[in-house]
Amino acid sequence: LMLSQTFPLGGDIERRQELARLHGQLAGWDYEATRVALLAEVTQRYVDVLAAQQRIVLAQESLDLAEQIANSIDRRVKAGDAPAVERSRAAVPVATARIELDRAMRDLETTHVRLALTWGSSTPQFEEVQGDLEQVMPVPAASKFTVLISQNPEVARWAVEIASRQAEVELTRAEAKPDLTAGLGYRWFNESDDNALVAGLSIPLPVFDRRQGDILAARFGV
Repeated sequence: LMLSQTFPLGGDIERRQELARLHGQLAGWDYEATRVALLAEVTQRYVDVLAAQQRIVLAQESLDLAEQIANSIDRRVKAGDAPAVERSRAAVPVATARIELDRAMRDLETTHVRLALTWGSSTPQFEEVQGDLEQVMPVPAASKFTVLISQNPEVARWAVEIASRQAEVELTRAEAKPDLTAGLGYRWFNESDDNALVAGLSIPLPVFDRRQGDILAARFGV
């Protein structure tokens, strides 16, 4: 009966712990990137609803103006101040404005549905959103862009990604170093009915396999 324990001589345990820590950071940055992407998508769809509402207001104003002009021409035709053909010409802008208003209303319904889909609802439970498209935020200074870019999850994660790739290389190199195995056991000799303690040390000799291929693959991220 013998018990043995392997002692890594290349620092395998520390390398694995470091690699696991870096993988945890990568998972955190991936979560943050997904969160920011979702926030950006919701914001864009919210702005799309605001723009669609504004287009309806403009389309309604265009229709009202076209109808006012058409009514004015109709009164002039009835009074004999304009030929009847002017009435037909004035009807074209009115029809065009009504088509644009109908199109704007359909676009608004579409933007409502797309915004509601971001929280898993296919039926919008709101009629309008609030916001001001005329308000424009000032552009940050160029020096602030550098800080903002470095805080972007898609950019920041690559510093951890590079460290993770290097840690994988270091782990592969550590695993390539032979480990020491120590054992202690008990042995009973049947011939003489004697008992003895048995101790041993062993270490493999990497003569033919030094895991050069694994190290090269880790270096190139394969």
